[in-house]
Amino acid sequence: MRKIAGKLREGILSKIQPPSGDAQPSVMLTTSPEHLYRYRKHRGVNLGSWFVLERWITDAPFRSANAPANSDLDVARGSNARDILEKHWDTWIVEDDWAWISERGFNAVRIP
Repeated sequence: MRKIAGKLREGILSKIQPPSGDAQPSVMLTTSPEHLYRYRKHRGVNLGSWFVLERWITDAPFRSANAPANSDLDVARGSNARDILEKHWDTWIVEDDWAWISERGFNAVRIP
């Protein structure tokens, strides 16, 4: 989670631009992370089925799950559960996805 928070913080802080030229702001703006998160306009994306599996989004982790294969618990009780889950967690969202999200101006990510 620290890696994710760091990526979000980098993206948000990189959007802050100092005034150009000799122009001085008439009001001193605070740019602490607390103020950024509280007052910014949220434009977000949902990264569903990354840590809370949702079969309607991705079926792959459920292929080796115990019956009825409808929940995370069924996946965890299935054969090779650890390998299946670790592969899913490592490949569901990758560096290219973070770049895509940032390039499109998203500044909030929901991770269910």
